[in-house]
Parts: sequence; C-alpha cells; structure tokens
Amino acid sequence: MNDDVAEEIFDIILRTGSCNPITNFEQIKCTAILKSKGYLITPRAEIYEPTALGQEVLQNGSWKAYIKAKNKRQKNLDRKEYYEGLISRLKYWLFWPILILSAFGGFIEVLRFYSEYNSQDQKSSSSKIKPKMGEAKQNTSYESPKISTYPPVKVVDTLYVREKTKEGSK
Repeated sequence: MNDDVAEEIFDIILRTGSCNPITNFEQIKCTAILKSKGYLITPRAEIYEPTALGQEVLQNGSWKAYIKAKNKRQKNLDRKEYYEGLISRLKYWLFWPILILSAFGGFIEVLRFYSEYNSQDQKSSSSKIKPKMGEAKQNTSYESPKISTYPPVKVVDTLYVREKTKEGSK
C-alpha cells in the first residue's frame, strides 16, 4: 500500500465526505486494503466512507500524520513497557535482601531492648533499700509540686527591671 495514494484518498474524503468510484489501479488496490483494515466502509456500491478508524485518520489531518502519531504512540508504549519491566525486576531482586536485613535488624533491636531491660531490672533490684519492719513506705509514685517562693514573673515586671538596670548603669 502506497502512503501517498492513501493520503490522496483521505484528502478526497476530507473534502467531500466520501470517495467516489476510482479508476486508477493503485487507488482501487489501496481502498481495498484500507477497507480490509477497517478504515473505510462501503454503505453504497463503489462509494467509500470512513469508519471510526478513518475518522481518527481525518482528525490527524492526513494519512502520514496518522502513521507518525501511531508510531510515536507505539514507541511510547514500548518504552513504558520496558521501564515497567526494569522496575518490576528491581523490585523482585530487592525484596528478599531488604526483608532479610529488616528482620535481622528487628531481631538485634529486640535483643538489645531485652538486655537493657534485664540490666535495669538487676540494677533496680540491687539498689532498692528494703524498709525495716517498723518504718512506713514512702509513696514514690507522686512527687509533691515544688513551691516557688517568688511570685510568677509578668512581662510588666521584666520591663520594669530592665528600665531600672538601664538607669542604674548610666
């Protein structure tokens, strides 16, 4: 199929809406091929009209522009498929090492936490002072609030003190 002949056919369809009977052998052969590929239909004898694919060709402007756009779309799909394959292989090969390393790190962290807990337990049991029988235990769960001997400082007070110190330093 000649692209120039296909472009002539779609140019005629673009101008008139359909293609009338064709006498040139190349055009007849090209219309038969386009009809077999689904670009053209014959609602009436020897009159060719575009199908949905033919309308897509007409929207691109010409047959050559449609072929370029189609090749570009196919190239983009191939590139996308290639990179998705690379990413999936990368995920496949990295899954098990990452899983093993994270499990190993988690196991080490659990051992470290357990050893720290045991060492703190031993230290606290040896440093506990056992009360004598007659003494009452102190309540260690509550600390009394620290009572301040000074009233809370206000912004006005601090400004007053700053002014006094500036006057005293002059």
